[in-house]
Amino acid sequence: MPHQLARGRPRLSSNRKGSKDERNLCRLYRLFLGAILLTLLLMSLLAEGRNSYPLAALPAASITTATPSEMTNRLLRPYSKPSYVLPFPLPVPRDLHVEKLLPKLLNLFSNTNENPSLLRLVNLGAGVRDDDPTFPLLDDPTQKWEALLMDGDPNQETAMAERFPSDKIQTHFAYITAGSIPNILSKHGFDQNVDLLKIDIDSFDCFVMDSILKTVRPSVIVMEVNVKFPANIRFAMLPGFVSSSSSSESSSSAEQYPFDSEQRGHLYGCSLAYQVHDLMRPNGYEVLYLDSNNAVFYDKQKEDLSAGLKDYTPSSMTDLYNRGYWNMPDRTTAFAFNNELARWQKLKANDIFSDLATRSMGRPLLSHGRHHVVIGDLVNDGKGQQPPLLHGCFDHITGALKDAESSPESCSWSIIPV
Repeated sequence: MPHQLARGRPRLSSNRKGSKDERNLCRLYRLFLGAILLTLLLMSLLAEGRNSYPLAALPAASITTATPSEMTNRLLRPYSKPSYVLPFPLPVPRDLHVEKLLPKLLNLFSNTNENPSLLRLVNLGAGVRDDDPTFPLLDDPTQKWEALLMDGDPNQETAMAERFPSDKIQTHFAYITAGSIPNILSKHGFDQNVDLLKIDIDSFDCFVMDSILKTVRPSVIVMEVNVKFPANIRFAMLPGFVSSSSSSESSSSAEQYPFDSEQRGHLYGCSLAYQVHDLMRPNGYEVLYLDSNNAVFYDKQKEDLSAGLKDYTPSSMTDLYNRGYWNMPDRTTAFAFNNELARWQKLKANDIFSDLATRSMGRPLLSHGRHHVVIGDLVNDGKGQQPPLLHGCFDHITGALKDAESSPESCSWSIIPV
């Protein structure tokens, strides 16, 4: 007769010892339960170990090879949003998303405003068409905000007004340049006491950021990173300006050539290495975290914040890049458009420039015409003297990328800002 099952367990026959088949089935059942309990125990231990890693203690992962220890680290880095709330001060766990990290950073300190319970935000690239790491902060009913939200798409005006109806949130719709941003900040009253600034404008982000830092010093900054470029490559797009008789004309007074960010392709913004070593550290900011393509910086001049974070800065640029972006379990799908550039991870700056030049001839970047790129290697993780940056520019007719040093005539129609 077939075995009768009661509540998932085999019912033995009236014979106390049972048949041989029944005894074997019971043994299998016990082994099955033991395996489940062992699996649950291992999962619990792994979760505990994952949440307790200090940022600075993690080993730097290799891009091209992976040891068993590094493979374990990759497996332990889930990319689903955590449901737990971690205590501060740091360490920052590797699966903490930037929208979870920002309120905790801001809780450590804020500018000494007249009303300390009111935080101030500037957001460049704040269209409601995309997920934005600052929007959950504005949605938090327990925190009061004053905010300036800017976007280059005027079609966002109605949607943004519906999304953020508060009279404490101002909006500005225009193409943002390094020359225009100081006046915009001043006009809206955000040229001082800014707690948080986010920039994601898909054009000349680092050049505009440099202009912002000459106007105001936000306590915390979130910058979009062009993660197509490896951890050891310093890359930035720089705008071209109309040539004039005055060679000393600055970007604040010169006329910038237009740029269509919707046609940006792979070339826009700046790489993580350029942000850290060529822009933010010279301006007194330190990098803390990378969440996919968003880097978080804090003002080292704010002693109360810097003292609490100095021991938790990343151990290396490669470590920061790998854990924040390259080792994402869903990187090849979430950033599928970057897959064709994966081989750049093994190339030097000169080789990447040559590849870009070749690509620009096959697929012209006409929107980049009259604009510039700088690219160079990062050696010794940024310690000591760094190699000079290679300067290239895009022909305004063909869209081809040219080496400005070997063919200076190709860039004669545009000046590069100093």
